Amino acid sequence: MKKLILMILLSVMIFTLGIPAAAETTGDASAASSEGSSLIPGVAYTIAQLQEMAVKNSRQALIDDVDIKKMEMATRTVYSDTTSMSDTILSVTKPMESKLNLANAKLVKQDNLNQLKADVYKNAMNILLALKEIELQEQKLVISEDRLKMAQARYDAATVTADEVDSAEYTVESSRINLTSAKENLNSLYLDLKKLLNQSLNTDPVSISTELKQAAFKESDVNTVLSDLYKTETSVTKAAIQVDIAQTAMDIAAKHYKKGDNTYDGAVLDLEEAKLDLLTAKSSLDAKVKNQYNTVLNALDNVGLAEKYTVLTEKKLATAQTKYDKGTVNKEVLMSAQEAYLDAQFSNLTSITDFNNTKIELDNMLDRL
Repeated sequence: MKKLILMILLSVMIFTLGIPAAAETTGDASAASSEGSSLIPGVAYTIAQLQEMAVKNSRQALIDDVDIKKMEMATRTVYSDTTSMSDTILSVTKPMESKLNLANAKLVKQDNLNQLKADVYKNAMNILLALKEIELQEQKLVISEDRLKMAQARYDAATVTADEVDSAEYTVESSRINLTSAKENLNSLYLDLKKLLNQSLNTDPVSISTELKQAAFKESDVNTVLSDLYKTETSVTKAAIQVDIAQTAMDIAAKHYKKGDNTYDGAVLDLEEAKLDLLTAKSSLDAKVKNQYNTVLNALDNVGLAEKYTVLTEKKLATAQTKYDKGTVNKEVLMSAQEAYLDAQFSNLTSITDFNNTKIELDNMLDRL
């Protein structure tokens, strides 16, 4: 046992020393190695490329690899020790449990990598949306500045009071604050992305070549999907194998002991508990997947409503432009229509981003990444 502990500690030290520090990475392509990769200034990345970079640079994956190594070492030790075990049940179930722990460690590593890819996708979507928000706020600032010029001209012509000028100035300042806030949000998102990519933390832009558009989605029978998912999802798979182990222990106990014996009765209770745990794991997975699926459907409905409203405001803007060109409405009416259309466009993009982000979480649950 001491030898095993020393081997595990040595393995942990080796893997820990091999983890690259985020502060040491640079944007120079020559700094990339087989152990990871770095962002290159001026290069536009697809989301898939960013996900691949995050996976290559994942520190959690290295930690998970240590756990896998430990489980492999423990498995070998258990197999060598079973020959000297006097307990018949343990001599069979201990190796099974050790194999289960090893398989589970591998599944956990993949789960963590899948979640990392989903997080990178969501962050990239939010960056693309933040860039669009900055464009919106810049255009709204121009409109508010035009309103201020109009109000100032009216005031100079003594057709309005100073209150209207003050109100227009307040609107301009509010627009500037909104623009600054949007830029700060973008910088925060760049930091979050670089954390996920395990890069040097700064607010330098990360160019993303992927377009912000609605992801494809096909409705499906959730129950059928869940039936297949029971065979691969980590918590359910682990619980199912635990039932197999408990059943094996029960079969051995039935051969050597009788009802009323502590070993026999304990095996019965362990089997019942394992079966209940499996049902709980399946129920938990059912609820999680179905809730997320419904969230995706709701988000899809929101996209449809936002698109309809965008079309409506676009038509109103076209009408306002025609009337303004004919001189039947003033510029204020036209600018209001322009603002409404800009807001509708951004709301539409926001709904698309929300849908994409909820869908990627569903895809992650369904192991479709």
